[in-house]
Parts: sequence; structure tokens; C-alpha cells
Amino acid sequence: MTPRERTLETIRLIGERYGVGLPELLGPSRLRPIAWARFHAYAELYSRGMTSSEIARVFNREHSTIRHGIKRAAEFQYNMFPRWACPKRAAGYYRKAAA
Repeated sequence: MTPRERTLETIRLIGERYGVGLPELLGPSRLRPIAWARFHAYAELYSRGMTSSEIARVFNREHSTIRHGIKRAAEFQYNMFPRWACPKRAAGYYRKAAA
């Protein structure tokens, strides 16, 4: 398995935890649940020794975007149950976002 394949597998596994697919994580969507999963993936890859520039190449983003996402992922640890993460409210969140 190549390093890129290992990286994509890690991203895919993180996406599964959040119920988000790999194409959505790598895509441009700014929906909050997808963005949070993406931020978590940034932080996980960074903690495994990748630089923000290397992560940016995988996600096709700027390194400063990655740094911001890592910072937001750290903040998320202290707010474990945001409104959109509640399964009962998630459907309502998506209805509002699509409207």
C-alpha cells in the first residue's frame, strides 16, 4: 500500500465515523457536518506526522485552510455535542441547508 493509499484509507475511516463518504470529504462542500469530519481528518493526519502542506495537497486546499481546520478540530473536543450532531436534529439541519 502506497503512502497516498494509506492516507486516503485513513480519511475514509474518519468519514465512516461521521457518516460522510470519501468524495464528500475531498470535495468542496461546506455543510457543517462534512466540514467537521474534514477538520477531524486534518487533525488526525497532522498528528500522524504529515505537514499542513502535505495534507493540503491531498485535499486540494491551501495549507492555511488546513491549519484553521486543525485549530477548529481542537475546539470541537470541548464541545462534543453541537446542535447538528444530534441524530434527532440532523434531519432538520439538512432540510434547512438544502432550502
